[in-house]
Amino acid sequence: MKQIEFLFILLLLSACNWRSTNQSVNTDVAINSFDSTNNISTSPQDSIAEYSCPSDTGPESNSVMGKYATDPLIPQAFKDIYANPNELTDSEILLSIPDSLFSRDTLRHRFYFILTDLVMDYSDGAYSEPLYMTVKKYAETYPNEMLYYLNSDYQLSEKSLGKWADGILMEIGIACEGHELACIDKLQTTMRRNCTNCRNNELLQIDRFTDTMRSYYSLWPGKE
Repeated sequence: MKQIEFLFILLLLSACNWRSTNQSVNTDVAINSFDSTNNISTSPQDSIAEYSCPSDTGPESNSVMGKYATDPLIPQAFKDIYANPNELTDSEILLSIPDSLFSRDTLRHRFYFILTDLVMDYSDGAYSEPLYMTVKKYAETYPNEMLYYLNSDYQLSEKSLGKWADGILMEIGIACEGHELACIDKLQTTMRRNCTNCRNNELLQIDRFTDTMRSYYSLWPGKE
């Protein structure tokens, strides 16, 4: 039995090392993150699989963020914003951050997600609308990836889940004025439909996410 357990652990570590090696040599995946129109991801699950290795999750994962800090395929502008988010200035670069969540560069989606979550706290009115428009599109397109990061990443928390729900609700409030609850229902249906190979508990997470949006909406002035 111990031999079987040892063999399983060895295979798991080998798989993680293979992904790490593949990432370091596969330089042809480099993309221009400021032009994501031709870089739509066809396999967001790859991003989730990449971060399922033991070394990539939990509080001990500070080294993972260090990996991103030295990654030559991540734009230096993104690294600078991560280091100093209170110095957000260039709107073109800022808007390219959530766009990168749709890139083919799925191995770095986790960093782009964390960075998007971070800039939500520092975006002003002019930036917030296009930011949340893209975030809503991401939630609709790759709900399993979004929920995975919101529920498992050591950098994120219940506060982040509420922040994403509130941000998407703000976009719905603009796009669906007067019909907000119907649009939340539509979002829930779309997320459930696009949740690739999701199990029941993951579908329930979508329900919880959209229920949070409904709860926030009920607190809007005049919506009691």
